[in-house]
Amino acid sequence: MARKLTLDFLETEAASGTVLGLAAVAVANSPWSADYFTWLKSTHALQIGPIRLEETISDWIKEGSTWMQVYGVSLLCGVGFTMSLFIGVLAFPGAVDSPEQIEVKLGVIGGSILSAIGAAIVLGLASRRREVDPVAADPNVEPIGVEQS
Repeated sequence: MARKLTLDFLETEAASGTVLGLAAVAVANSPWSADYFTWLKSTHALQIGPIRLEETISDWIKEGSTWMQVYGVSLLCGVGFTMSLFIGVLAFPGAVDSPEQIEVKLGVIGGSILSAIGAAIVLGLASRRREVDPVAADPNVEPIGVEQS
């Protein structure tokens, strides 16, 4: 009985505006919700006691990462759905199993799944494109700090 009701609901409501809209917002909003590139270029400071580090975030990120990896990780921001479900409860008051609440849940979870798939694809492509340092790939190079016998 419950399975038939769920299948009937998915058949009629899965492509509704609420579900598709929430899924699209979750995917599109994750990497671009804030002006990331401006933030990455702004100077930030970290101070622990007398030690102060003051650099741009992009200087720290570029140390060992590519921009494609940064984009892939930003896609993962769309996976978090706790707050989206809470906002959906506030936006569409009613019973937990009301059609609107189910649409919200489907849209949020669908958007989270799409964000996770997108991140997996982008991070997979980024790992293939990673350039290998020719010195690091050379097996004849002695590691730093190892003394010769």
